[in-house]
Amino acid sequence: MKSKYFKLCMFLVFFPVFCFSSGLNGVEKKAGGYDSYIDFKGLKRTFRVHIPKDFDINKRTPFVFVLHGGGGNGKNMDEKGLSGSFTRMADKENFIVIYPDAYDKNWNDGRGVEDYKAQKDNIDDVGFFINLIDLFGKEFNIDKKRIYSTGISNGAIMSNRLACEAPGVFAAIAPVVGSIPKNIYLKKLSVPPTSVLIINSTNDPFVPWDGGFIHTGKRKLGEVVSVKDTFNFWVSVNACTKKEVISIQHRNKKDKTSVIEEISSEGKNGTEVVFYTIEGGGHTWPGSPELLPRIIVGKTNMDIDATQVIWEFFKKHENRNIQSQ
Repeated sequence: MKSKYFKLCMFLVFFPVFCFSSGLNGVEKKAGGYDSYIDFKGLKRTFRVHIPKDFDINKRTPFVFVLHGGGGNGKNMDEKGLSGSFTRMADKENFIVIYPDAYDKNWNDGRGVEDYKAQKDNIDDVGFFINLIDLFGKEFNIDKKRIYSTGISNGAIMSNRLACEAPGVFAAIAPVVGSIPKNIYLKKLSVPPTSVLIINSTNDPFVPWDGGFIHTGKRKLGEVVSVKDTFNFWVSVNACTKKEVISIQHRNKKDKTSVIEEISSEGKNGTEVVFYTIEGGGHTWPGSPELLPRIIVGKTNMDIDATQVIWEFFKKHENRNIQSQ
């Protein structure tokens, strides 16, 4: 039986939301990058959006959220190398990419961290994303069957929460170095089939491979389940029946990491779960420049380009939970 929250989410996706938002501000219906905001539940929520060069309002366009990590912002996520190539990829592949800003620089990803204002005040980030989807759906003719979310760290954990608590909205998610919060996992929510690509590192100094408290130094920042439990959760949701393990060719001997790809496919509604284990990797985005010292975040794997891998995964999947648009 579908939950009341599921019905509410689907209502918000397909029907205008007049009570919370004043609409998009300064975003034109033509190619380019725009910094904008919406008024949502009494807060000014900001974001950056890139409209691809071949955008056509008469054609349905895929829609991709790219979420920054804790302490970051959408502008840096676009420009500073972690995923800036999503903007170039959007022009090449013709999709809209949006880099939203978390409230007070941290997403309310479900961990319940008192140190983070967004989590302490229980900011409705799930509602914020649904509202953005509704507004862009009305004004930019986005493809409701091809809505995706990816992100790093706090943004990865938030992507997991979105797929769990806005069920049926996202065709696929791709969390990078972030697992499912223990608080969300224990709810045992009824989640419809959703394709998931997971990238996690065995030597991540912040997000524990075996689950437990995320930490920086002695600070405990909420609990997540293990990487394997996150993977198995999505395999179970999708009822995948076929498994395959692939060792990725090691191309860069200097980074001293390696990649194993595990594929669970033939799930419900054509879903699959793809899991990249970065052996020896750290709290990093594979294929990106090393912006922080290895002594802090660990090693970056260069055998795969996470941005390329994620988009290739996304474009394979559409949301079959939606019958018509």
